[in-house]
Amino acid sequence: MILYIVSRLLFEFRKAPVDGSRVTLPLTVEEYQVAQLFSVAEASKNETGGGEGIEVLKNEPFTNFPLLGGKYCAGQYTYKIYHLAR
Repeated sequence: MILYIVSRLLFEFRKAPVDGSRVTLPLTVEEYQVAQLFSVAEASKNETGGGEGIEVLKNEPFTNFPLLGGKYCAGQYTYKIYHLAR
């Protein structure tokens, strides 16, 4: 599904209409966010090697958990381990 969204984004972007300073994309915000996360993960994987990189153990949305004095109650929880080369 993720590869489909990314390929759809790249294919449709070439024929997307331009509205002033905005480019209308043929996908929802949620589809774009998934495609962006996938693209960043793939780029990170391709740029690292030899035991270095980022290991993502959890990446899940959360709700009803007030942060910063209740200003934010929903978001994305990500638990990562950074492996650095010596």
